[in-house]
Amino acid sequence: FLNWEDKTIGIIGAGNLGMAIVDALYSRGHQKLIATRRNEEELSKLKEKYSKIMVSNNNCLAVQESEIVILGVKPKLLEEVATEIKASLSEQLVLSMAAGKHLEQINAYLNGYNKVARIMTGISTAEEIAFYCCDKGCTQEDEQAIKYIFGKSAVKVEENCLDGRTF
Repeated sequence: FLNWEDKTIGIIGAGNLGMAIVDALYSRGHQKLIATRRNEEELSKLKEKYSKIMVSNNNCLAVQESEIVILGVKPKLLEEVATEIKASLSEQLVLSMAAGKHLEQINAYLNGYNKVARIMTGISTAEEIAFYCCDKGCTQEDEQAIKYIFGKSAVKVEENCLDGRTF
């Protein structure tokens, strides 16, 4: 059992979905968070609301400083953001929230990096059951991290089961 509270979690794309994740983790006492978004004004609001987290508009920095990276960007931005951060990845677990983007696509965007999982959840992540699937680079420890972030009730499924779940 790892002490997940000590792990830094980067949330790339702290819009509605990313904010729901920040909120769920922060409300449970997890403060080692780095949230990114492009809009400086929204970043300032984020820092006001969650004073103990780090905010940035630098995705690569957030990835380098994190052990777990959550891609909360819209599906249409996933390739661009993945291309931007791929050189910053080393051993991080990457969790994609982008509906309709398969592991194979994400893997290709990240130059073959395969410590990746796809997560589908509702917008109120604190109350809803998450469904996930993992790429071949994921370990049991990585699955524990998913359950730490998205709740013990998170369910591992075959990837094709996620296709109809876009919430």
